[in-house]
Amino acid sequence: MECDRCGASMEAAECREPGGKKLWENCSLDAANPLQACDRKEPGTISSPEAANLWGVSEEDVRREFATMRHLVLLRGHKQRQQVLIALF
Repeated sequence: MECDRCGASMEAAECREPGGKKLWENCSLDAANPLQACDRKEPGTISSPEAANLWGVSEEDVRREFATMRHLVLLRGHKQRQQVLIALF
């Protein structure tokens, strides 16, 4: 049996069929949870609520992902008035 997404051969036990497609386990996970990238073109900052709205996720998810990105020195936060803003390093 072959995965409809990546073409890898798989056993029947490894096959998932979301939406009628025969997908390998890893491909089915990727299909169920697609990457969501930011497509903001203007430089500057964004608040957690704005990011959550833009990406269609909860503010908790934004804060969780921000913590990882901050650890990797990809994003930084700073406070402006009473609001924490996210910016590129």
